Amino acid sequence: MTKITRKRIDKSYEVYLALYQGLTNYDEDADAYREFSPDFFDLIIIDECHRGSAAADSAWREILQYFNNATHIGLYCHSLKKPPIYPTWTISAIPFIPTP
Repeated sequence: MTKITRKRIDKSYEVYLALYQGLTNYDEDADAYREFSPDFFDLIIIDECHRGSAAADSAWREILQYFNNATHIGLYCHSLKKPPIYPTWTISAIPFIPTP
């Protein structure tokens, strides 16, 4: 396992940890995530996915679309009193969250 920092990519690992800020320069020619082929990953887990990755214009969304062949699992924790509404996400964990 390796953590991607300073936009340095070492493709010899099987598990990668990264913040989207470490993967993008907001410049298509310099984005670090583009060093991987679009089908490089089988699974991408997005922590705190309610914080912006679901938004159509987010930086994370661009990365997720690039790796669209991978299975994407979004993790979030949210009160049942005000459930988030993300029409672009098709699966919700709300039925599995116990009532407080």
